[in-house]
Order: sequence, then structure tokens, then C-alpha cells
Amino acid sequence: QAGRTLRSAGEAARFVGLIEYERLQTLGATAGRSEVWADMHTVLASRKGDVEEHSVLLCSLLLGFKFEAYCAIGSTISG
Repeated sequence: QAGRTLRSAGEAARFVGLIEYERLQTLGATAGRSEVWADMHTVLASRKGDVEEHSVLLCSLLLGFKFEAYCAIGSTISG
């Protein structure tokens, strides 16, 4: 059985925090409202992602540490 490279939830959070933030361009977006999220392999290979990719990666890692973790998506009343 393979060992863990990240030994704690704190190390997982630090790992995700080291991934460069980059607002990804969307193709075919209408009024800036449509976007496509990158899969985690793409985020890890490129070592960059936007807010959604960072949150999904951290949530996935926390689930691996048996935390009850969720990602939520929404918007403000003004959009």
C-alpha cells in the first residue's frame, strides 16, 4: 500500500495554497456568466487554477482525510 505524501489536512491546505491562482479564460461565454471547470489532473499538471478549482481540489483532499467537506456554489442577489 502506498504511503501518503500529504500527512495532514494542514499540509493539504498548504499544498493547495501553493498552486498559482489564474482566472481561466472561458470559450463561448455569454456575458461572462458561463465557464468550464478544469479537472483536477489539469490543475495539478499546469499548477494553476481559479477559485473553483482550488476549492474542489482542497475538498477532495479533505475527503481523503475523512473530513466532512463540501463545496457550494452560488451568487449574490445582484448576480
